[in-house]
Amino acid sequence: MRSVLRATGLAAVMALAPLVASAATLNPSNTLVSGGSYDIENNPYYFGVSFTSGDTAGEYFFDFFNDNAGTSALSIAVSTVNQLALKFAGGGTISWSGGESMAFAEGDTIKKSGQTLMLQTVIESGETERLTIAFGDPSAVSRFDKVFDGQADIDLTVIADVAAVPVPAAGFLLLSALGGFAALRRRKTV
Repeated sequence: MRSVLRATGLAAVMALAPLVASAATLNPSNTLVSGGSYDIENNPYYFGVSFTSGDTAGEYFFDFFNDNAGTSALSIAVSTVNQLALKFAGGGTISWSGGESMAFAEGDTIKKSGQTLMLQTVIESGETERLTIAFGDPSAVSRFDKVFDGQADIDLTVIADVAAVPVPAAGFLLLSALGGFAALRRRKTV
């Protein structure tokens, strides 16, 4: 019985190995820099910035290009706009040039974590899509007759729906592992 469980566990590990290897590959160099151009195949990408009092209004933009043969979806999977100690005068927006956009009001704190398609766009083969983050002047927040002068943050993660895991290869691994399991079972009963 123990060998059956061991063979089943080995088959599961072999079948899931390509998925685990792909999911565990995180590249710390995938940090977005305003004005940069990024290949969607090297995703996910991360962006984070903190503002202090005295910073001025502005915008950040990032260009993503698709060199793949097919169409891919780009989306912001995790985002946070934190305006607890500072607020952006007039709020701001996060938008794709050819897709969806999201506005945040002055003083709003937005935490969208774990949503897989919060803000999405489609990028055709050979095309470029621009992500823009625009914001007002960061200024001190007054609450409860006190003035808070700390920082505000904007953080987000951009992911692309690019087929990187060869699912047919994983299927062949699963079938070969199950065949090995069947062979072990047959050998034991003879």
